[in-house]
Amino acid sequence: MCAFPGIAGRTGNRLGVNLRNTAIKDGVAQVQIQFAESLTRADIGTLKTYLQNQGANSAVVNTGFVINPRLAESLDYLAGKGGSLFGGKVRTIDSEFKIFELTFDLLP
Repeated sequence: MCAFPGIAGRTGNRLGVNLRNTAIKDGVAQVQIQFAESLTRADIGTLKTYLQNQGANSAVVNTGFVINPRLAESLDYLAGKGGSLFGGKVRTIDSEFKIFELTFDLLP
């Protein structure tokens, strides 16, 4: 979990993301959520802003196991249609275990 104060720290804690250990390589941030119960526009926005401030040009967010059935259904639908959630393209990583990937462009 993220153990530093501020809004990014609270967002990291809610998402189960250790923001201090988020790797940024060649401008791409790789974010691993342990398990997703909810993904809010505010949390994703904060995460995107934090990563941008750390020098990322794009972000790949792995949702981990989506434990909320409604969220999993929505992500599955969006992935099937080539859609996006809060500006991030949704892709299915593992349909059996309900794991998805969201890809965000962070350039201004």
